[in-house]
Amino acid sequence: MKGKVNIFIEGKSRENIDSIITDVAGEYRFFNGKHIIRYKEYDKENIGESDNTIKVLPGVVEIIKKGDYHTHMVFDLSKNTYTFYNTPYGSFMFQIRTKRIEIEQNEKELIVDMEYALFQNNEHFSDNQIRIEVREI
Repeated sequence: MKGKVNIFIEGKSRENIDSIITDVAGEYRFFNGKHIIRYKEYDKENIGESDNTIKVLPGVVEIIKKGDYHTHMVFDLSKNTYTFYNTPYGSFMFQIRTKRIEIEQNEKELIVDMEYALFQNNEHFSDNQIRIEVREI
């Protein structure tokens, strides 16, 4: 798989029954042992956009957003990580404790399932799940 792909991302927290869903076209490539997914995301409420990159390798997933809302989140099974989530309304620091990363792949798709907890000021903030499905167009 390489080139144009469909990217479906579903994120949810245990505390909230609603999911956040992204379903967009993007680009995929495999480079230096990493799955690299790039796509643009449009925020209809604030009429903004962000350039997003997801890097996947065994035990580690990076999600990088650049735009009105920007962050560089690293989900690493071997250690806790920290990130700043920057918004037009302020910047928030979180600790990420990754609990599970499962990667499935074949010639035409890549599926990543993750579970993680967020902490803010050493206080538990939320338990979350993300599912990323990348399929060749």
